Amino acid sequence: MNRKSYSQILDHVARDQMAANPDLAPRILARIQKGKSTTMQPRMKVFAVVFLLLLVLVTGLVSVPSVRAAIERWIGYVPGIGLISEGQIRLLAEPVSVTRDGITLTVEEVWAASDRTLIQVSVEGWPWRKLVSDSPKNGCLDSASLRLPDRELTHTQPQSALGWATGYELKSLYPAIPSTVDEVTFVMPCLILAKPGEAPENWELSLRLVPAAPEAVFPVIEISTPVVATPTLLPPAQTNTSLVTDGASLALDRAVQMDDGYLIYATIHYENSGLGSIDIPLDPATFHLLDASGQEVAYELDWEATNEIQATFVPDQTAFAIKTAPIQIPGPLTLVLDSLFASLATDASFTFDPGPDPQPGEDWDLGLDLDVGNGHTLRVARVSYDLTDGVQAYLRFDMESETGVMYATLFDKAHPLTGMAGGGGGGSFSIGPFTSDLYYNEPLPKGPLTVTVTSISAQFPGHWEAAWTPPQTQTLSTLSTTIRNGLGDN
Repeated sequence: MNRKSYSQILDHVARDQMAANPDLAPRILARIQKGKSTTMQPRMKVFAVVFLLLLVLVTGLVSVPSVRAAIERWIGYVPGIGLISEGQIRLLAEPVSVTRDGITLTVEEVWAASDRTLIQVSVEGWPWRKLVSDSPKNGCLDSASLRLPDRELTHTQPQSALGWATGYELKSLYPAIPSTVDEVTFVMPCLILAKPGEAPENWELSLRLVPAAPEAVFPVIEISTPVVATPTLLPPAQTNTSLVTDGASLALDRAVQMDDGYLIYATIHYENSGLGSIDIPLDPATFHLLDASGQEVAYELDWEATNEIQATFVPDQTAFAIKTAPIQIPGPLTLVLDSLFASLATDASFTFDPGPDPQPGEDWDLGLDLDVGNGHTLRVARVSYDLTDGVQAYLRFDMESETGVMYATLFDKAHPLTGMAGGGGGGSFSIGPFTSDLYYNEPLPKGPLTVTVTSISAQFPGHWEAAWTPPQTQTLSTLSTTIRNGLGDN
């Protein structure tokens, strides 16, 4: 099955909202470049604005206090739901499905904790392709709810969205289900974008919750590491004294003992640094985990845990989690960052005139050099005009930089956009030519067009590290047994 993210599947859905809210783009792009999307990598092609707007439209995003801020200490971690503070975890006894008119709705998983409920549902047999060109105002965007004996719970926050040619999958947070309630009803009024009478409505599935086995809960170890700012070693071209770049620091927050290694939570702080945002570190050439002997320890970014702690925006912080391989040597583990991939807000602009009658497939050599501030320059080498699926107009700008700019976010303030994208020709982390695209409400506006560079992304070399010593195996085993038994008794 060829699955795609919602940003690719329904990129037309947010047209009306995009046109009505053009000022959202620079702010949303600044956040997305921090790696908030589940598959985001620096300079990787992504419809960032449309993806976030779609989550707002489809799942009715409601701002809620950050779980990280609300609970300072955690005692357990459950794969699927994340960090927990207390109480018995309950799971869906078994997946529940119902099929109506060839369309199948399945509640695949439920994780019920003392402070929140996470539900994953899927729909199969619903052909979204015939609907994506319609305005979201003309189709259903009502969210599902949980019916309890005395009230209904509405979702508080989307976690992820995935779609494919014949269906979609949603994972959303709901308030906590009382511990005395083991049976609830999942209520979905309609399918996404379905018009009245077009598809079955008022779906209801009965769900039964059962206690999770004690071994399903892993212990959490709180880590206290000093937050020490490390000076950033900027390239000589960085001459703007208003940019304070010595405020970044790396801290370890907590670790989870897993059966085959550790899940380590870390945060990059950049308060008062002058940086617009910092990407999640993904480059293995500049991000290392060392054991007590100084040898590299294999690790991978845990996107599920990272998305959980990034669910609510925390200013000037980039939080992430990595899963390590088994640790073979007792002693401290050290996370080392040799550089940061960060964005800077800019306000440079240039004018491009496609002429009175541009044709798809046409391109123009610009060779235009821009000063984008903070000692950085950008060359807009070429512009291409084409259509997506023979319908939607877009402009692709080929760019490069001699001062280390790896990506540039472009915006057209004068005309409605349906999305933006970009990619790099030199690889995910290497400096080289890159592209930035603007997707227009069809057709392509008549020129001249003024394009604004709202932000740039660049690599800032330096050295940041934070260390933590895991407890001895015997002590950790005892801690694990104690925590799991305690959770099972609640």
